[in-house]
Parts: sequence; C-alpha cells; structure tokens
Amino acid sequence: MGEREEAGGPERIDLEFLRGADAEEARQFLVSLPGVGPKTAAVVLLFAFRMPLLPVDTHVNRLSRRLGFVPAGASIEEAERILEEITPREKYCSFHVNLIRHGRAVCRARSPSCGACVLAEVCPSAGRVGQKG
Repeated sequence: MGEREEAGGPERIDLEFLRGADAEEARQFLVSLPGVGPKTAAVVLLFAFRMPLLPVDTHVNRLSRRLGFVPAGASIEEAERILEEITPREKYCSFHVNLIRHGRAVCRARSPSCGACVLAEVCPSAGRVGQKG
C-alpha cells in the first residue's frame, strides 16, 4: 500500500488501489485505519474517486435536521443513510458542498439568518433563531 523513502524519510501512501472498488468495502478499509472516521472516509472516496457516498459533517448534519430531512435524534450514521436515500447519487457532491456553504454563510449554528435564507419558505425551522437544531 505505501512506500517508504530510504533513510527513514516520510512515508508515501497510495490509495489508487481503491479506484473501482466497491464503495462500502473501500469505506470499511479506510475507517479501519487509525484516525479515519466515517466522514473522512466518505470525503476521500467521494472527492478523490467519485464513489457514491454522502459525507455528513457538522453543517450537513445541522441543516439536514433543520430542514426536516433527518429526525432530530438520528445518529450521524443514520443521517448519512437517510440523506443517501433521498438524494440522487449524481447530486451527492453538490448537495454536500452546498449545505456546507449555506451552513457557513446563512444557516449558522447559533445565529441563523432566516430573513436572508432562500429556503425560509420551506424550512420548518425558519424563525427559530438561536435554537439548536
């Protein structure tokens, strides 16, 4: 998998062998590595290999709950499964990136700007400024 440079230099890790692998098997391999969790594995596989996985980070999790896509009590793993079911595979990347952008710019954790939100009319959480969700 990896190659070591001579004289104890830095290790080079090559994940190219994952290209074309089953997405779930590739995810399981990555999460078996020290320090790699489900989100990191999904990000690597989605962006580097275009595998159909939808990473759920803080912003994606918060917004998917506020928008009512995911129940409030769902775990990150459950949220990932639900979002993968309701989002077309070809939209996983744009869905992920756009929720992050929206979460940073408009639907912030402590002070969402519901008045400036393009989703306010369809958002069940609109106007509940400062509430966790």
